[in-house]
Amino acid sequence: MVDRNLGAWSPDETIFLITFEDQNHIVGGFAEGTFLTVTKARPQSVLVTGVNRTGGMIFRDVRDGTISMTLLSSSSSNDFMQALLDQATQRKDTSMLFSVSLVNPTTRSYVYGRQCFISAEPSMDISTEEASSVWEIMCNDLETKHGGSALLPPEIVDQLTALGSTIPERWIQP
Repeated sequence: MVDRNLGAWSPDETIFLITFEDQNHIVGGFAEGTFLTVTKARPQSVLVTGVNRTGGMIFRDVRDGTISMTLLSSSSSNDFMQALLDQATQRKDTSMLFSVSLVNPTTRSYVYGRQCFISAEPSMDISTEEASSVWEIMCNDLETKHGGSALLPPEIVDQLTALGSTIPERWIQP
């Protein structure tokens, strides 16, 4: 059966939270277009081929990755990010590691990263138009989940349940 249910997505509902010690900073001032990109450091499985076309798959527990966050130059979150980077540069130890949480209640997707740090100061653009800064956050332990936003028909719920997923009631088509 083809999934023909209509889903909805609202980028305005995206919450990106940085937690450092007892401080929670909700990032604001995202730029238009793609404003968050989450990338795992390497594939979770690869194909290896030997002599006579013998082969196999190598599975890896890939938990590290990078989050690229694009902020408008006018965003006060740039100040917060710069302060985190400045302190990490001064301390030169792991005391400035932070965690990140990315959720959007209009989807079943989420991102959670632990032991994160800013890898470098972004380039600075000076323009007659609104410029943006791209902050690269590296995470030692990055958990991602991709999910849609449409209600799931019973057939797909059955398939997902057979694969070990648990679907909250609010996402199941009546």
